[in-house]
Amino acid sequence: MEYSKREPSRWIFSRELKDSNQLEGSNNDERFRPYIVTPLGTMVKRIMVCGVVASSNSEETSSKIVLSDPVGSFYVSASSAGFNELVRGEMKEFNAGDIALVMGRVTHFKTDEGAFMFTVNPERIWPATDLVKKFWNSRSLRIASRRLLAIREAQKVPNPTPATLSRLGYAREEAEFAINAVTRYPEYDFGKLLETISASVSKDQSGEIVEAKKVIMEIIKKHEGDPRGVSYEEIAGEASSFGIEKKTVDDSLNSLGNDGDIYEVSLKRFRAI
Repeated sequence: MEYSKREPSRWIFSRELKDSNQLEGSNNDERFRPYIVTPLGTMVKRIMVCGVVASSNSEETSSKIVLSDPVGSFYVSASSAGFNELVRGEMKEFNAGDIALVMGRVTHFKTDEGAFMFTVNPERIWPATDLVKKFWNSRSLRIASRRLLAIREAQKVPNPTPATLSRLGYAREEAEFAINAVTRYPEYDFGKLLETISASVSKDQSGEIVEAKKVIMEIIKKHEGDPRGVSYEEIAGEASSFGIEKKTVDDSLNSLGNDGDIYEVSLKRFRAI
C-alpha cells in the first residue's frame, strides 16, 4: 500500500497568507485540495503559526480564536466534526492574551468580489511562551528573507530555472518557490512585504524592553532610601524573579540612562532621578 507524503507545515506570517490569490491543483476532490501559492512562492496546505490570542469564542459545535502575529491575524476554527473535536476542546482553554502555537491545514474561499479569505483548521494547538513566540518570529523572518533573496536573483535573468538558482547556493525548494513568485506575482512589491515584516518583528521584540524597564525602575525606586544607590547585582537578582534575563537588564539600564530616568552613582550602582 502506498501512502502520500505528509505535507510540511510552512512557517509564514499572516501578511504573506493574506496577500495570496493564486492556487495550484484541482479543487474538485477534497482529498487533493489545491495548494495556495503565496506572494513569496510558498506552496501552502499546512502551516505552523505562533502568536497572541486576540479573541476566543466557543459555541456548541465550534471554537474559534483570532491569533495575532506581528503583521496581522490568523483565523483559527475547529468544529465538532471528526478529529477536530479533541482540538476544539483544547481551544476552549485559551483566553485573550495567551500565547498559542498552532499547526493546521489552511482552507480558503472566495468572496463575491473575488477576494480570497483563509482559515486555519487546527490539527494541534499548544500553549506557548514569549520565548517560543520570539523564536517563531525570528525563524519565520529568516525564511522570508531567504525567499526574497532568491526572488531577487530570479528577477535578474529572463527565464530563470531551479538549476540557475541552485548554482547560486539556494536549495531546490527555495529556487522553485522563487520562480513561482516572479511568474505568478510579477507586479507584487516583495521588498515592501519584507520591510513590513522586519519592522513589525523588531517592534514586537522591543516590547520586552518596555516591560522590563518598568520592572527595573520599580526595583531602583524601592531602594531610593540608600544614598549609595542600588547595585547592579541586586537589580539583576530581583529582575530574574520576574523572568528578566541579564542582557535585558543591561539593555533596560542603558535605555533608562539615555532617557534621563536614572543615573550611575558609582560603578554599577544606580539611583532614580
